[in-house]
Amino acid sequence: MFHDKFSLARLIDHALLAPDLTDRQIADGLALAREARCFAACVHSADVETASHLLEGSNTAVCAVVGFPLGRQTALLKAREAEMAYRKGAAELDLVPNIGLLKSGRHSALRAEIETVINAAPIPIKVILETCYLTDAEKIAACQVALAAGAKFVKTSTGFGPGGATVEDVALLRKTVGDKMGVKAAGGIGTLDVIRQMIDAGANRIGTSRTITILNDL
Repeated sequence: MFHDKFSLARLIDHALLAPDLTDRQIADGLALAREARCFAACVHSADVETASHLLEGSNTAVCAVVGFPLGRQTALLKAREAEMAYRKGAAELDLVPNIGLLKSGRHSALRAEIETVINAAPIPIKVILETCYLTDAEKIAACQVALAAGAKFVKTSTGFGPGGATVEDVALLRKTVGDKMGVKAAGGIGTLDVIRQMIDAGANRIGTSRTITILNDL
């Protein structure tokens, strides 16, 4: 668990992913993440260079989203986005896979897509499952595919789908991957109490845009 604001902040990827963020809002959000010493700031690929510059020398890494938020780009486009983000300073990637492949039972194609992105950038990749669209059986299968492909985390949600993280989904993901992968809970997480529930269920990383409110509640 966590005992103070620092240990809590080290569990958080501060999300700066809203489509209408201004340059000033991006800069202010990065300053917040840096001052709080969040584990990472999660940004679009277009903002990676700015984030890398403003977070240089800090304890806060740059996490770039790939294929965000729908995941229906080609594997090669996602790989190119991943490569460019890495070259501009991203230390982690949050990948939205094509869950249509999963729901069609095309597990080998889904694994190949994830592997294509992993091979493009030698940094940890979290696979966003967008669990609100999946059955429990599909969530389990997605975890197994992500693990086999070499991803380091599975993540519940983009935060842009019709549902976000739930305690039940986090527990299912953790039960499925055991200690072989990380589990990131994201989507609709806005209070300290919810974070405690997610961690108790098995999450070891939290994605939220409400970082300052949560830290101030501790």
